[in-house]
Amino acid sequence: MPAIMEPRKRSLDVLRTLAIFIVFFNHFLAPKGRILAYLYEHLAQGAGIGVLLFFVLSGFLISGLLFKEHQKTGSISFKKFFIRRGFKIYPAFWGYLAITIGLGLSGKFAIEKLLAEVFFVQNYFHSYWAHTWTLAVEEQFYLFLPIVLIIMVKNCGSNPFRHIPRLFSGVASFCLLARLADRIFDRSSHPNHNFLFLIDGFFFGVLIAYFYHYHQEKFKTFKKKTGNKLLVVGVAFVIPAFFFSDWNNFVVTTIGYTFFYLGCGMILIRALDEEKFFSGRFWGGVAFIGSHSYSIYIWHSMAFMACIAALKFYGNYPLYCFLSVTSSICLGVLMARLIEQPALRLREALISAPSSR
Repeated sequence: MPAIMEPRKRSLDVLRTLAIFIVFFNHFLAPKGRILAYLYEHLAQGAGIGVLLFFVLSGFLISGLLFKEHQKTGSISFKKFFIRRGFKIYPAFWGYLAITIGLGLSGKFAIEKLLAEVFFVQNYFHSYWAHTWTLAVEEQFYLFLPIVLIIMVKNCGSNPFRHIPRLFSGVASFCLLARLADRIFDRSSHPNHNFLFLIDGFFFGVLIAYFYHYHQEKFKTFKKKTGNKLLVVGVAFVIPAFFFSDWNNFVVTTIGYTFFYLGCGMILIRALDEEKFFSGRFWGGVAFIGSHSYSIYIWHSMAFMACIAALKFYGNYPLYCFLSVTSSICLGVLMARLIEQPALRLREALISAPSSR
């Protein structure tokens, strides 16, 4: 019997859309003109918040899937999880690589860059595309988290995930100290690409998912008591990101990163299950973009490049921005329907098919 697919949470898709639009700002080319240049400068500086929001969302969603599996079966299957994520991640991204490299759109062929992309280690090695390092960090988290949770299931008794809050505290402390040590001793040229320095953002999402799935009444009570205050504090935590000119400076890559992912998590908590607020056609359209965010993120660099080449954007910068965004969405949705979604349908058919004997 086919697996029953849970309905998508529109609130989470809205957050995905917010994240992808924030990322877009960092990938526009700088405009001419004092006013546009000023606005661009600050919007582009904060684009890393979009990536952090994706990281917190991934921690929440992926751990949620594993928590649900444990609640249903009493165990977690790494093989099952890896196969399901593989069908989601690999076809869409490898299809992107095949098309862009095959058409010569990625520059001169280099086997070391191809291998870095194929095996999702772009955050440590040279790669074809500047934006794909975030996919590497996410993939490394997808491999790391189920192993951690399986160890907890096998060694922590009947309530294995009760240690999640302490685990998060340990991970957050380790990552902060590691980032501090790295900057003090000047070890990394790109510290914000290192998985070991970023994992606490994911684990804050895991912590939120733990309380959401295992302490639902406490979670609901907390949301009700804090209300919009939590949203205000969350926004206050991330706003400074839009005023740092260098995301590799000491403050941003140490304590700043901690405040930024905490802010993203607070925004996530406030938005969770607010399906009534996000009803209606407008929010439906916003959520539609978020439901295709993976393919949109993968392909948006190609759309941006095409708009630059076609428009010579300095002649009409607002039109360049508008076309870059709309073409990214259209191209991403198209490629999702051509590659990502067929792969997911194949996954469900294979998983739900009776095994042969």
